[in-house]
Amino acid sequence: MGLSQLKLADLVCTAPNYIAMIEAGKRFPSDTMIERIAIALQRESFELFSIVPVQKQWQKKLLAELADFITQKLNGTL
Repeated sequence: MGLSQLKLADLVCTAPNYIAMIEAGKRFPSDTMIERIAIALQRESFELFSIVPVQKQWQKKLLAELADFITQKLNGTL
């Protein structure tokens, strides 16, 4: 989402160095902090631990290509 560590820390009411330690893998957040981070990032908690965002990018690209194909087919340009 393009948030800095400082902004994310502000949104979840914690110190920026704590966010930095989480990001670097030096600390693991509590369940409560995971939920607060997920809310701040407008995500579900499980998405912080999955490849779903990568899959969503792939799905968006596939859907865009499919929409383009259908448009070309309907316009007779294919």
